[in-house]
Amino acid sequence: MLEKNTVLRSVVTKIGHINSEFRYYDLECIAGDNTSFETNLVEDKVKFKVDISKMYWCSKLSGERNRMI
Repeated sequence: MLEKNTVLRSVVTKIGHINSEFRYYDLECIAGDNTSFETNLVEDKVKFKVDISKMYWCSKLSGERNRMI
């Protein structure tokens, strides 16, 4: 995956189950840089910088985030 998309710095996978009321997963880095789980997302012209190891992000909830904005 890293070879096909040179913009990517790492590839992670979810392990285990949802851990808390905040719905975050334990993650494992399976390729690339494993020092940070921060990522930049753009959704409806809004830029988000999130650490996916500390919060739950679901692209299917984009309509709800758009409604709040």
